[in-house]
Amino acid sequence: MSWSQGAILFLATTTGAFFFLTGFRKVFVPETHAQVWDLFSTLGVPVPARWLVIYGELGLGFLLLISMNPIVMKGSAVGLLIIMSGAVILDIYPGIMRTQPRPLSYTRCVSSVLCTPETQLIFILVAILIGA
Repeated sequence: MSWSQGAILFLATTTGAFFFLTGFRKVFVPETHAQVWDLFSTLGVPVPARWLVIYGELGLGFLLLISMNPIVMKGSAVGLLIIMSGAVILDIYPGIMRTQPRPLSYTRCVSSVLCTPETQLIFILVAILIGA
């Protein structure tokens, strides 16, 4: 295994573990499930999509965690990219736009979006997608 393959495997494994654990909490820990369900409700996410997101994090995170197959890694990364993009579009970006002072500063808005965990996870998932 080359260094670059090892690096991608490390990213896939650790990112998969993160999504699996957060998905697990959203599915099986009642307090976390209720908080996420309330957030989805506030954001207007339809009930079927809520289930897809939380089970998507759990299942795709698990596949990313255990798989050494590049096709499975890429497929899992694509699914998780869709979930994380939804988080940025529905929650992160509107939240930043509400809290930014007026007039809006383009660089401050971009910096605020780039500094979120969701955006950082998107970058990692893109690296996995490209490198796997």
